[in-house]
Amino acid sequence: MNYKSLSTVGAVPKRKFKIKPLKDVARLPYTTGNRGGSLIHRLSHICRTVSLSKQYRERSIMRICLILALPGILSVAACEESVIDQNTTSRFVTPSSSGEIDVPATGAGGSIIFGGEGVVYRAGADSPTGIVAVAGIIPGTTVSAIPDSGSSIYSGTFELVKVDGFFVNDNQNVVGFPTLRSGDISLTADFDDQTLKGRADDLTVDGSFTGNTLAGSVEYEGISGTLRGLIGADKAVGAFHGNDSDEIYAGGFYVTPTPD
Repeated sequence: MNYKSLSTVGAVPKRKFKIKPLKDVARLPYTTGNRGGSLIHRLSHICRTVSLSKQYRERSIMRICLILALPGILSVAACEESVIDQNTTSRFVTPSSSGEIDVPATGAGGSIIFGGEGVVYRAGADSPTGIVAVAGIIPGTTVSAIPDSGSSIYSGTFELVKVDGFFVNDNQNVVGFPTLRSGDISLTADFDDQTLKGRADDLTVDGSFTGNTLAGSVEYEGISGTLRGLIGADKAVGAFHGNDSDEIYAGGFYVTPTPD
């Protein structure tokens, strides 16, 4: 597997949230007086401090969530984890026939294309909502008819981009660190059961097909994702994406039957 670390992506204005200024503390239930002001001041300071060590930031986030659970503090800003979760996602897109992606227009990504057919993927700014990882099959990609029975081993390449290490910077933008990964993959097509399955390192493919239409799921680094694509006797092309609160990813594969 190949690993390639890239510069950060993001620095996108996150969905706006507002912390009550200290002068308004008296209007918040159960937070009047110096004690309430101190809590809100600490919450504001923690939410805006992103240069902390990971261990300290985790303790800070826990402390924020505990504060939010207190009566009268529920109307204060959500903790950093919630902000990140709401502003990072993944999805399928439909590229142009030449393999261009509109959103995100720039970022980290790539493509697997042969003869104008294949899959494109990218991660980048999804202004104004955050950071997104996307993948899609190039329109016009075709495959031949599938066999009626039997099985076949398909071999080829997979590629993906993942983004993790999210934090909220001093400008209240969600920022992440992208990494490109690629490698060889072998998938087994069972034409009786209509399944396409296999794995390569941290990527697992669990697909099924009806006719030439491929669907199913993937898992990358333990994070579940969704698969779609095409399969025929000549090749299989798949696009996938997935996300959780700590990581987003998108990518694809292009495989052909291995000669007997």
